[in-house]
Amino acid sequence: MRKNKSAWVIGGTLLLLAAAIVLLMFLNDTVEVTNTLQKDPILAVTANGETQMVCRGMLEEIGIQTFTAHKKNDGKAAVQVEYQGVPLIKICEELKLDISGAKKCVAFAVDGYITPVAIEKVLDPENVFVVTGQNGEPLAEKAGGPFMLVIAKDPFSQFWCKYVARVEFE
Repeated sequence: MRKNKSAWVIGGTLLLLAAAIVLLMFLNDTVEVTNTLQKDPILAVTANGETQMVCRGMLEEIGIQTFTAHKKNDGKAAVQVEYQGVPLIKICEELKLDISGAKKCVAFAVDGYITPVAIEKVLDPENVFVVTGQNGEPLAEKAGGPFMLVIAKDPFSQFWCKYVARVEFE
């Protein structure tokens, strides 16, 4: 009986060690992917079933603009903040994505947050921006980076999407 119990303990320990090794391998791969995306983040934009990928360099080629928007946090009064970004409509035009038949736009964040954006807002080139910077500095992860979807004409910053990774037109 003692041998049988020892075999179960050794077998269980080996199984736990194997599971721990697999978990560490998975976490290591996740960290590598995360580090790569932080260095050269990618935004997926989908319209009519076609998905295009956009990196920070492409956004710079399209043309980063500086604009101001009202940011409201934690029940405090809204403050004007200067952002750097590219209008979402301009990105779609540059990628030759046809959004003319779209009824809505949906932004998806890496943390699972999802927010709809009225198509009329997206069509306004001075309203919906993919932001890459704040106050002249690259958008910090703490502030919602590497990319954040900002609706400049939203007085309460309610429909912004920090950590945006994907935008779909439906």
